Amino acid sequence: MSIANGEEKVNKTSKESPYLSGSSVFVIRVIISINSKASSIYKLFVDSTTKILSIKIFNNLQGDLISEKMGILSYSETCKMLAKYKIQQPISRLVKTKSDAISFAEKVGYPLVLKVNSKKIIHKSDVNGVRMGIKTKKELEDCFEEMTYRFKHIELDGFVLQKMYDGHQVIIGMKRDKQFGPVIMFGFGGVFVEIIKDVSYRIAPVNILEAETMIREIKLFRALEGARNGIKADTRKLAEIIVKVSNMSMQNKDIFELDLNPVIANEMEAIAVDARIIK
Repeated sequence: MSIANGEEKVNKTSKESPYLSGSSVFVIRVIISINSKASSIYKLFVDSTTKILSIKIFNNLQGDLISEKMGILSYSETCKMLAKYKIQQPISRLVKTKSDAISFAEKVGYPLVLKVNSKKIIHKSDVNGVRMGIKTKKELEDCFEEMTYRFKHIELDGFVLQKMYDGHQVIIGMKRDKQFGPVIMFGFGGVFVEIIKDVSYRIAPVNILEAETMIREIKLFRALEGARNGIKADTRKLAEIIVKVSNMSMQNKDIFELDLNPVIANEMEAIAVDARIIK
């Protein structure tokens, strides 16, 4: 890329960015070389007064340039980390037999969600490893048997069975950049997060006011407010989780990437129903 071409593309993007306003905004262009095989261009739009940051990642590296020394935390390790920072989790249990699953269901009731649990599987939805809306004992037995058979050739650590919650699905995440440190993300989540791409970013540390601003910045913010008689989310609780993720990333330098996706948010609570932590 020539300097001239790079300047032209940056200027074009600057005009389109919703974050650029007033003379206080300046553009920083950074080319970060990840390794000999891949590089990524970050365009950072920073408001020098309010520390607003938006990161455009061109040539997505899938965040998955994970060295062999890195690894995904186990289910129990992840739960302990979230509990340490008081991030609310769903009522759930790691089950390894059908009888374990039925026993848990009898205690907590239905509907339930059944998820495959394996360090070999990064995105459960991509391999059809999630069954939602299980309403009866028969459905649970059938789902457990079907998933056990389908994943018999993969090294599993059982299945995660959890209560099902209603609300908006959002994503709260962190990716550690070599130059800027932890970058915190918030947006609409679930399986369509990479399609919708309605997200906002900040460089950690993030305080509660910055977290609330991040939430208001996304295009679908009105949906969180209960637009068109929809479900209203407790955005304060979401902001608190953003701050907790920021704190976690600042205090645990070995965490390379973190995804809470989805976080189910309604008027009463915000629950991280699925999490992935990479060290």
